[in-house]
Amino acid sequence: MPQRRSSPINALHVIGAVSLVLLAGCGGGSGSSSLPTAAASASPPPTSTPTTPTTPTTPTQPTSTDGTTSTPPATTPVTAPPANLPSGSGFNFTTAATLSGITVIPNRDSVIIQVPAVANARDFRVLVQPTSVKANTDGTESVSGGTQFCAGVRQHLARSRYVSDNVTMFPYYFYVNGKDTPTSITSPQFYMTPPGAWSWHDLDTPPNLQIEVTGVTSSMSVTVEAMDRMCPFPGTIGRNHSDITLSHAAGENNNPGNAWIDASALVSFPVVTEAEVIARYGSLIINGQGWAGGPNVQATAPAKPPFAQPAPVNPPKVLARATVNIAPMANPPAAPAAFFDDFSNSADAFKPIPIPNWTYPRDGAGEKVLQNSKWTVFANGYTCCSPTAADDGNGYADAYVENGTMNTLLSDWSQDVISEVSLFPRKAAHLNSSTYLHVTYEVPSFATSRRYWVVSLCGSSTAGQTLDANGVLKEQVVHTTFFYTPTGANPSTAGWNCLQIFNREGNSYAFSNWESMYNLNGSRPPVPANGGLYDLKDYIYNSIPSIADPTKTAAYTVHPESDVVVLVNKPIPKAGLPEKLGTNEQVTQGQYTSPVNVSPLQLDNPASEVAWFYRVDSNGNPVAPILDDQQQVAPRTKYDLYVRNNRIIMYVNGQARLCNDFTTPTTTLNIADAAVGFHQVLYHSAAEFTERFVDPDRGAAYHYRYNSPWIDRRSWDNMGFEENVAAPADFDPKTCFAHTSRGAENNEP
Repeated sequence: MPQRRSSPINALHVIGAVSLVLLAGCGGGSGSSSLPTAAASASPPPTSTPTTPTTPTTPTQPTSTDGTTSTPPATTPVTAPPANLPSGSGFNFTTAATLSGITVIPNRDSVIIQVPAVANARDFRVLVQPTSVKANTDGTESVSGGTQFCAGVRQHLARSRYVSDNVTMFPYYFYVNGKDTPTSITSPQFYMTPPGAWSWHDLDTPPNLQIEVTGVTSSMSVTVEAMDRMCPFPGTIGRNHSDITLSHAAGENNNPGNAWIDASALVSFPVVTEAEVIARYGSLIINGQGWAGGPNVQATAPAKPPFAQPAPVNPPKVLARATVNIAPMANPPAAPAAFFDDFSNSADAFKPIPIPNWTYPRDGAGEKVLQNSKWTVFANGYTCCSPTAADDGNGYADAYVENGTMNTLLSDWSQDVISEVSLFPRKAAHLNSSTYLHVTYEVPSFATSRRYWVVSLCGSSTAGQTLDANGVLKEQVVHTTFFYTPTGANPSTAGWNCLQIFNREGNSYAFSNWESMYNLNGSRPPVPANGGLYDLKDYIYNSIPSIADPTKTAAYTVHPESDVVVLVNKPIPKAGLPEKLGTNEQVTQGQYTSPVNVSPLQLDNPASEVAWFYRVDSNGNPVAPILDDQQQVAPRTKYDLYVRNNRIIMYVNGQARLCNDFTTPTTTLNIADAAVGFHQVLYHSAAEFTERFVDPDRGAAYHYRYNSPWIDRRSWDNMGFEENVAAPADFDPKTCFAHTSRGAENNEP
């Protein structure tokens, strides 16, 4: 049987094979009907008939002088018009304080609802078209019918059990102590000796203050509630039910002393259908994140942690409530002219097509190819051990359209390999050196070093040689392990020229203090006034508010929790094909290695990562983390890329985040027809899971740690591209980094 491609463990870690533990139980909490942050006192719900919804006012879209869209849609929130609670037979809401200050950001067929922080709230939910609401005798509230869209918690890649100063809550960082878990380290090996008293702290991260409601095609009234506990995790939702087998054997003990990941009775985890969720909880729950083992951060492992399992039914106490009207954009911007899909046509179903006859086929494992009228979808690494192998239950891959979104699910085979779902429009794009190709897409941005999105532009230098007459790739594009390193493989097995941009988890080993940073010209940025050792003014940091009192800070993170890499793959001459891959799928033909990292060096770090950790001002100095504010499971982030053959500009929710020039002869792109690829990557999830409970600086990532350790689910929307457009009107070229050759270490002269 052919050997399955294996994804190696991160070079910074040596982690044993994973084994698990299973547990039962659920979290709870108590509530109050009066809140310091809520307006008005508690009052019974109104019983009048709901008023006719009012459409919120939405901002209009500016255009460039040549008539093409030049600035991404504004994301300025607007006040949500009030409405009345659903009433009548079957509706009996609990008494709760009034939740005021709700705003909305309308989109084409979805709405992001923004809520104020509420003391002691662990989650928020939006009730859409419930059929009944019941006030239980214990003060909790049960909902039947319709859909509950939940906020979930704000995801952080800083650990949730950490050491900090007892007064300032300044977090102290330390070297990893072998295989010790954070709970067993009594004397951390600090980078620097703390100046004051310190203690271990268990941090429950606060809820997200945004909830995305999808499938909004007309005005409607919805009910927004702040809750004392999290929406239960209903299981990973997919099109079809599947039970995915875990590769460990029950009772394995590969990590002695770590009760989180050893001595498990857990042998599989499910992908569940929407019908199963409704049958279990009474209504459909979207983005429920409350772990089956309890929502609180725990210093010691439960007896049998139920990772990736649906949580028990756990109705909440409602702390505050409001009913508001929402509506899609009244006047959405014109769709990109060359290609666009808002996934509103649910009848445009994907059908399997034969695997193309690749010249240089790379993946010796399962390969799935699906196609509808607009897209070709490729899945790799989800089964074993030949390109035509059937699903074997040790992994999972799927793509389907539902509720106005494209949904992709990916579970790496045997939790041990690199796996991928790739979406390619059935139309090629074109680049030049003067105007821009505008690529737009929306996707959740929560990323780690082992799971993230990638956008690629790959293509032949000869016209007509990238896509065939049916819009299918003529040659394979698939990622391999460590594709971003100097000896990584070109994703194009035909050796095409490629541009790639992707996000990851930042660098938990590096400080965000000014003495560790670089501006775009390679010098240190100015040190803030009064900055100094252990002074937060000396850091770019994220403040984490207290759940009990959101006006106070519970903790800080002082390292970057996100990064973005811009990578060019040089074309490979025919003499260098096929690329010969050795250990860890690294190219053994050094003279033809193709990756060129054109990103800036912004931060001193032990891993020598060259990446965008910060966005910069017009002087090139760091001003804020690049994507830390987007490290969340939901809502989706709107990305707008503006690409020439020697520059890429990235906007995030309408705000410029980076500009990267690559004008050297080695890096300037020579692509006649570009295949635009949207990729979802997951590799060696067993190693990632183990890292979550061994490495103190990676111990957070609540949703991936507890609910989704071995599978990744993402929803995509409003995807497309248009050619020959101008840069956005507010684009500042002074923020551009101009790449220059870094020599042989970066595959450059």
